[in-house]
Amino acid sequence: MKTLKYITIVLSAASLLASCDSMEDSYKDYLEGGEIVYRAKAKEVVAYSGYNRAKLAWTLEYPTQVVKCQIREGEKILAEIPVEYQDRLEFEYVLENLPEKTYTFSIYSMDKEGNSSIKSDVIVDVYGERYMNTLRTGRFVQAVLRQPDNANTALVILSTSISSKVVATEVYYKSISGEEKHERIDASVDKLLLDDVAEDSYFNLRDVWKPSDTAIDDFAAPVKECGASDIPTGLSRSFTYIYKTDPATVVATLSAARTDAGVVRSVIHYDDEDITVDPATLEVILTNVSDNAVISIETFIEDDEKEYVAPTLKVDANALVTKIAMDNWAVIGYSSQQETGESGGGHAEHAIDGDINTYWHTQYNPTKPDYPHYLTIDLQITATIRAIAVARRNGNNNFAAKMRLEVSPDNENWESAGEFTPNGTINGLQMYTLEKSLSGRYVKLTALKGVSANPYFCMSEMNLYE
Repeated sequence: MKTLKYITIVLSAASLLASCDSMEDSYKDYLEGGEIVYRAKAKEVVAYSGYNRAKLAWTLEYPTQVVKCQIREGEKILAEIPVEYQDRLEFEYVLENLPEKTYTFSIYSMDKEGNSSIKSDVIVDVYGERYMNTLRTGRFVQAVLRQPDNANTALVILSTSISSKVVATEVYYKSISGEEKHERIDASVDKLLLDDVAEDSYFNLRDVWKPSDTAIDDFAAPVKECGASDIPTGLSRSFTYIYKTDPATVVATLSAARTDAGVVRSVIHYDDEDITVDPATLEVILTNVSDNAVISIETFIEDDEKEYVAPTLKVDANALVTKIAMDNWAVIGYSSQQETGESGGGHAEHAIDGDINTYWHTQYNPTKPDYPHYLTIDLQITATIRAIAVARRNGNNNFAAKMRLEVSPDNENWESAGEFTPNGTINGLQMYTLEKSLSGRYVKLTALKGVSANPYFCMSEMNLYE
């Protein structure tokens, strides 16, 4: 029995020795050419986009025997950065003069014998002219308000940014001295107060973009110009409808006051008169207006407890038309009218009765004649007609998209004074200057096509001016 155990031990030892020889042979296969040494690998690698450049950042921890780092694109070495040992090192390096494209950069650490770390890759987009050509300035000037007692102080109001990638806007303007100045504001800012602005200044804008939050460069879009004559007047109250009833009396309808934007009052100036108008007032009558008067309207706006004036709008009294009296007008022809069933009348004569609440309605029962629809009127006098005003039926969009006015001396020979395109979505009279000023006793107003798909047409009032 002891002999058997001895034989087993000897055989096992021989087998183990043979196995060790085999393992050593395998290990030697990997040592041919010398031992492979890897140095500390770059960690926390980050890349930042730029304009024909990119910035790389990384760290090394315990970089024993490392003497430099290499940045490569493929096999091409782009940069070498010397390393002096510390337990932890932080690096930043900017690669310049890079063509516009997407790159994969590799970072290696190396010792003086040329042994390197395992590479650390990072992908980054580099931008250039191609990207620049896609940019535009989307913000625009909404209003420029001036201080009442100092026109050189201006509050510039801008639209909101068109993109989250717009980080700033540059505002260029003309200073009192005539020099161009500019201010840069954050994209979230929509108001800019300037205190050195020429009264005839422009306000040009340039949006500044960043393709990513971490980009190291700004990208400026082309300048959007806004000349002094291009400044919007949307916050200014205006005369939407203004005419004379006699040589010295002017009737003016005002646009709605933008109380949501801080409008608190308006002041109408002419000759030696100053008339204050509250935001709720929509019509004023001006008396004793001289022939050469300039009628202007100033709009006052409060912002952040300060008062400003919107651009002043002006009209010359001698350029105003005079309303032709309607007392003796008579309807002598029409395409159709609704005879019954309309609380507002329906008859053609209601288009010239001076009442905005009544209206002419073309026939819809028992038949529905389609466009065009016309109305012929005898003025009973010969007049030179320069302008026309029309009003839709209040709150009803069965109005014309295009109309034509013709004038005749005898109700037989007609000449067109011009076509115009009224707004079918608003109530009240809308005035249009005609293409030709024509004299005659008879007029024919034709609705050429409708705003809606319906074949019928409604009109509450029509006025003429000379």
